[in-house]
Parts: sequence; structure tokens; C-alpha cells
Amino acid sequence: AEGVRGVLLPLESGMWWALLLVLGGAWAAVETVEPKGYEAFLAAAAEEEQWVLLDFFAPWCGHCKRLNPVLDTFAAVRPTARVGKVDATKHKALAKEHGVSGYPSLRFRAAGEAKFRDYKGARDAQALERLDDRLRSPAVQTAIDVSVDPYVAFAVAPTAAPETWEVFEAVAIDRRHEASFARSASVADDGVYLVDGDGTYRYEGELEFSRLKKWVKKHNVRLWNDPLGPSTFRKVGDSRLVAAVVLDPDAPNTTLAAEVAAALPGLRERLAGGVLDGVRWSDYVATFGVDASGLPCLIVIDLPGDKFWLNDHAAPAAFLAAVLDGRLSPKYHGIRGFPDRALRFYATHRLQVFAGLLALLLLVSLTIYFSKPPPDHPKTD
Repeated sequence: AEGVRGVLLPLESGMWWALLLVLGGAWAAVETVEPKGYEAFLAAAAEEEQWVLLDFFAPWCGHCKRLNPVLDTFAAVRPTARVGKVDATKHKALAKEHGVSGYPSLRFRAAGEAKFRDYKGARDAQALERLDDRLRSPAVQTAIDVSVDPYVAFAVAPTAAPETWEVFEAVAIDRRHEASFARSASVADDGVYLVDGDGTYRYEGELEFSRLKKWVKKHNVRLWNDPLGPSTFRKVGDSRLVAAVVLDPDAPNTTLAAEVAAALPGLRERLAGGVLDGVRWSDYVATFGVDASGLPCLIVIDLPGDKFWLNDHAAPAAFLAAVLDGRLSPKYHGIRGFPDRALRFYATHRLQVFAGLLALLLLVSLTIYFSKPPPDHPKTD
């Protein structure tokens, strides 16, 4: 028995579920949800004590199609979730009820709750299984789970003051779907702490629900991320500047990345960052006026402000300090950035600009010439 137990224990929980489903002859599947069956779908989930995940999709959407196998696998290995798909182009009223504005949109609600929330995490099997683990577990754990890489957790000491515990527990219940919370001996003093691979960081704000909730949302991502993927990029950029070290993965510059990572701990409230693949995301990087010949480089990005700062070979720490102190002027995307983009285009495409101007001048000249009325001629008898 011990030998069998030794073989089976290392299996991931998802593999256990898959094995049990196969042996039992059952296989959970993603369900097609239509308005007439919507309430029955929710009632069935409530009866089975399942949490609900809804995928609002469009049939023509490429991202939606790529998400399908992820949801199929997840539904199969995690029967604690009831997964449904809604054609948002066909069932517009239901999509509007959920505030859907793009595709795919994932919405979920925990078992026993009536409120649906937007799912804003990574759209892969690992992230969805992590969400399932959180929704099936107590909001506050007795230890920090460091098995998740990268891990980020919020903690209070077992001896935390009652007023600290009360606010911390309320935030944990509200945010348990996207963050990890623990009452752990890894922190000894009263207060709320962020614990991750970069160390321990104390919350210094007012101990009030909405303020602590905002702080948790802001810091629920590693200070340094390698790689800096789309989901992490958005999480950082929602509330802080993004310090992106843009590299060619075939010619990485570990020195630049290390220098930027080392400068961030003291700037945590205003900056976070990581390594951005300049080849994979070349189209996006090009919007900053950077191509393959300009790699590696360091860009600080203000997503809400639609502006950025590009380092011109200054020491990374000095450059970051100058950005935060307001000593460097930003460049802009959008309409405000048009003059700067025009100058950059002229600097790199002078011949094309001159050729275009000559062609435009010739076109205007011909238009004027042919639009002139013909001269009057004297009449003859």
C-alpha cells in the first residue's frame, strides 16, 4: 500500500480528477449556454456546489478559438467548476447584462455567491487551475504557499491585533480569487505585509477596507517579471509605471536586466517591471521608435497616460530616478505623440519623405494647370 501511495501522491490534483472521471465513465465538458437555459445552468451549478466560469465569445474571434482547448481541458480536470460558453454576437442581451465589450470575455462567480466578476488573469490551464484552488480554499490560509512560481502573498501575524485581522480578513474574502492571503508566523509584527521572492514589504497606509484593497490589487504582482507577458504587463501598468527591459532572446543582455531589477525595490510604490521579448512583441516595441538594431533598451511606460520615456544609454538607476523626479520629458502615443512620431519617421525615411513631397508638389502643379479655364480667343467673321 505504501508503494502505491508513493506513486500516486505526486500526481497533481488536476490529474487525480482526470483519472477519477475516466474510471467513473464521466467527463465534464464545456456547456453551450443560451438565454433560455441560463438560469437552469446556474441552478445546476448551485446544486452541485460548483463555481461558474462563463466564456463570452464571437465565432470569428481568433483569440476565442485558441482559448477553446484550454477551457475544454480545464473543464475535464476540474469538475468543481461549471464552464459555459455564450455566443455574445447571438445572445447580445445576455452579453450586455454581463457588461461584455470584447471577445473573449471571461466572467465567474464563486459557489454560494450571486455576484459575477471579470476574470483578468492569464488565460491558460495553470492560471485557471490556480483560480479553482483559490475559490475552493479558505480565504486566509495558515501558511504562505511558496510552491507557486512566482509567488506573491499578503500576510498578517498570528498575533495580529483584532482591528488588523478584521480588515485583513474582509479584504481576503473579497479578493481571494486573485490573490493569496495567510495568517503566518513568517511575519512577526502587527500589520499587513506583502511577501514574495523579493522579500517582505509592510503596508504603511490607513488600515481601512478600500485603501487596503487598493494596495493589494496594486502589489499583487512580482516586482520583477521575466518574462513580462501581456497579463502581467497590464497588472503592473494599471497602477504603476512599467520599467521594460526590451531584449532579443537570442542575444540577451543580463547586465541591463540585473541593473534595472536591482534598482526597483526602493521604487516599489511607483515602479515595477521585467523583461520584454523584443522579437515576439516587435510590432508593439516599434511604437516606441525601437527596432531590432536598438536592442537591448530600457523603456518606462505609463499605460494610462499613453506616454513613455526611452533611455538614451544613461545608467539605469539614474534614468529611473530622473523619470520619477520629472527631470525627463516624456514622449507620447496617440494624437499628442504625432509630432514626435513624424520627426522619427523623417529621421529614418528621408528619401521616402522627399520623394513623397515631390510627388505631392507635382500633383498639385498638374491640378492647378489643368483646372485653369481655357483662354478666350477673338471671334472671326
